[in-house]
Amino acid sequence: MDTDAEDEAEEASESALDLFASSQFKSFLLWHPDIPVDTGKDEYMSSIGEWIKIASVLHQVPSVIT
Repeated sequence: MDTDAEDEAEEASESALDLFASSQFKSFLLWHPDIPVDTGKDEYMSSIGEWIKIASVLHQVPSVIT
């Protein structure tokens, strides 16, 4: 491993953050006072959908091959 790669790896490990859940929620209300939600075009609905996909991958338990 060259010194540049070692430096980058060290910087990456130093900047890594440990994230812990501090609370939970059981529901979320997406509300627009003047128009109905278009789930295909709404940026908030899209963001929530992306977060749910990411969260499900993060919470998967890796399978152990024996």
